[in-house]
Amino acid sequence: MSIIIPFKTDEPVEFTEPQVDGFLKAVICGRVNIFEYDTSLYATEDDLKKAVRSNISPIAKDSFEHWPTDSIIRSENRQLLNSFFEESFKEMGITATVDVTSFALTDESQEIYNASEASDILAPYKKDQPTLDDLTPETHGPVVSIVTSYSSHGMAMNSGSSGRESVIWKDDGTVLIERTNSSYEKETCEKHIAGSEAAAELRAYVAESRIAEMAQIKSIPFPFTMTDYSSSSYMTFTFDDSAVSGDKNVTRSIDRSSFWQVQSKVISKIDELIKECITMGECIENTTKETNNPNLITTK
Repeated sequence: MSIIIPFKTDEPVEFTEPQVDGFLKAVICGRVNIFEYDTSLYATEDDLKKAVRSNISPIAKDSFEHWPTDSIIRSENRQLLNSFFEESFKEMGITATVDVTSFALTDESQEIYNASEASDILAPYKKDQPTLDDLTPETHGPVVSIVTSYSSHGMAMNSGSSGRESVIWKDDGTVLIERTNSSYEKETCEKHIAGSEAAAELRAYVAESRIAEMAQIKSIPFPFTMTDYSSSSYMTFTFDDSAVSGDKNVTRSIDRSSFWQVQSKVISKIDELIKECITMGECIENTTKETNNPNLITTK
């Protein structure tokens, strides 16, 4: 039986990207799936976990120092980053697969990265968009659920897909994350218990981000559309306002596809934090079935 160890760099790791002046920094999260390890080096699983987590940042830094100069790190080469981690762990006497699930730039680095895209054809459309100053202040209690629903439709047969992701803060203090997706005649379902620290960070960010107030702004259509494809995605936040307004469940919904850059930035951060909740938590269900045949294909 393998040992799964979630990880998060203890501080943002510095790296460079082609066509970007200066250094960028990112927090990296993921999972190490260990199949075999040298018991003469690691007497217990706790020793193994300490060794893995204490070496995440040094391995990441070393990986970036040896990164191909013409290759983009952020998303296009996650597999290459995984392989760097796996090779380093092998040298430590650990045989494992690595899955980097989140690569989140710091706010300052995100601004540097965005400013470097001088040839961005969307730049003219990003001017004169609403700002946070255009929002009417609202006071809410803690968020108790975040639900995203999405669907897409293409011209080709069976090209449509739909899904739902929910993050629910339960009365017993746990946070349950459920994900379902239906596409290509298959349906997948995941259930996770979120990592407690990551869930607290997510809840705090929702409170400070003013995401609830962003529902006041009408969705801004994307400048370019495709005639043979359509999609929609909405995110609904439910707050327990009983301590501030007397209403226990107050909801605010936003269109995730709106071309409003302020909102897109906040949504991207929330998505990264939800990934971190999953990475640092525990998977309790992972199933796949054929929608035209209810027989279960895989179960975890």
